[in-house]
Amino acid sequence: MLTIIAEYPALIAATAAGAANEATSRSDLLHFIDQNFFWLMVGMITIIAIVLSSVKEIVNTRSRERTRREIAAYIAEGSMTPEQGERLMAAGKRSNRSNV
Repeated sequence: MLTIIAEYPALIAATAAGAANEATSRSDLLHFIDQNFFWLMVGMITIIAIVLSSVKEIVNTRSRERTRREIAAYIAEGSMTPEQGERLMAAGKRSNRSNV
């Protein structure tokens, strides 16, 4: 118990020094952001564009596969002939190429 009381002033000094270092690091961070704002925005926009592009591709792929499964189910239940299903799948491939 006595060692804790004896070290108390040192703990307070270390806490105060840590708070000063934290304030300095915040100030440094704000200065860095202020000096490089343009490049930070360019980087953020690039990252957002890459993420959104990836999400778009995932959604397109899932939709295409869902459509293929539905066509296969229609063929399996007999509501559609295999030739009709093949034409539908080929039509989707042609329209995707024209959009690219």
